[in-house]
Amino acid sequence: MVKRMQKGFWERPALKKRRSASHPVVVMYAQSKLNLIFQKIDYRTVNSILDVGCGNGFFTLPLYQKFRNIIGLDFSSLMLSLIKNNKISLLKADTLFLPFKDYSFDIVFSSNLLHHVDSISKSIREMRRVSKKYIIIIEANRRNLLMHLFSKLKKEENDDKFFSLENLTAKILQENILIIDTFSTGFITPNRTPYILTPFLKKLNIQKNRFGFYNIVIGLLRD
Repeated sequence: MVKRMQKGFWERPALKKRRSASHPVVVMYAQSKLNLIFQKIDYRTVNSILDVGCGNGFFTLPLYQKFRNIIGLDFSSLMLSLIKNNKISLLKADTLFLPFKDYSFDIVFSSNLLHHVDSISKSIREMRRVSKKYIIIIEANRRNLLMHLFSKLKKEENDDKFFSLENLTAKILQENILIIDTFSTGFITPNRTPYILTPFLKKLNIQKNRFGFYNIVIGLLRD
């Protein structure tokens, strides 16, 4: 039932008007998080990335600009069609059954995916299986009042699966993943923050803050 509802939601024609990855608000939203993440890992050792649940490429495009060797994977044909870069490898597939061999990617990355899936544990387990080294997960922060209210209004957002930072970290630890760092950050949302507000939010957006809109967990595979 959840999967059918999500499939219908992410194939809606209205999403064709969604902001692109090159929109200045989206760039600010994504780049601020990537800057914090790559302070914590040795990106010089990264040769391949899988972006799981990539949507229309909010993170896929900036990651491609840095690393080139990236695959964007999503179960929505519509969302993949909105990624306007024919040099990026895109794949339609179920995020709970990743069609790759074990240890295929240096980084497995996902943003705002887990609260949409039928099985959070299985999704993390699949990401762990195909990763050689790093797993990076971004999810909406339940501690942020605006995010919490938004999830109540949108049934597709599935409030029951929204995470506190501690809860998200615990889910990842259960899959035998070593945690490098965890933090909450961000006061810009990619689709809803008006561009006119970004000059006022820019400095706040790049800082770690317990009540930021998003939780980020950086994990390393145990030997």
